[in-house]
Amino acid sequence: MIKINFDIEPASDTWKRWRKKCQSKTKAVLKQLEQGKTPKIDKTYNDKKVKEDYYFNEDGPFHGKCVFCEKKISKLNDLDHYRPKNEIRDKDNNLIYIRDKIKHPGYRCLAYNWQNLLPCCKDCNTLINEGEKKIGKGNRFPVTGKHAVKFKQIKNEKPQLINPVLEDPGEHFEFNKNNGDMMPR
Repeated sequence: MIKINFDIEPASDTWKRWRKKCQSKTKAVLKQLEQGKTPKIDKTYNDKKVKEDYYFNEDGPFHGKCVFCEKKISKLNDLDHYRPKNEIRDKDNNLIYIRDKIKHPGYRCLAYNWQNLLPCCKDCNTLINEGEKKIGKGNRFPVTGKHAVKFKQIKNEKPQLINPVLEDPGEHFEFNKNNGDMMPR
């Protein structure tokens, strides 16, 4: 896992049109959330041309690799929502509740946010059981403390999952020079 420099939006017309659609969708989602409704999220964020040109392109900011394992990815792979757009689970895959019997609604307000979208291989994005261990992200999003429930609370949230666009993984991991294994610092 390496630091990804994707802090400046591309200047292409394709990107601009896609971002305009995403911004419009985000406004609609925020309005529905303010009204106490549960907004439906469509696949606008999953634009084929944007994925191919920016998220999955070898010459793009992600170098055609999964952000988590750095395996080469193809157009068949996913754009993962760093903060899940629907239900949220902890590291052990238990549902997160905001109050008794009320499930966390997910980060629908970030469903169309380009900085919340990360190219991810199927292995890293799909949750599977491997013996006693759970492998892959799925809808898991563990945090230290409480999960943000409102859009303005997100900046105070402390995720335990590294987003290599927002922070440098090198501050958290080091590599064993003998075998290449990644270890926590």
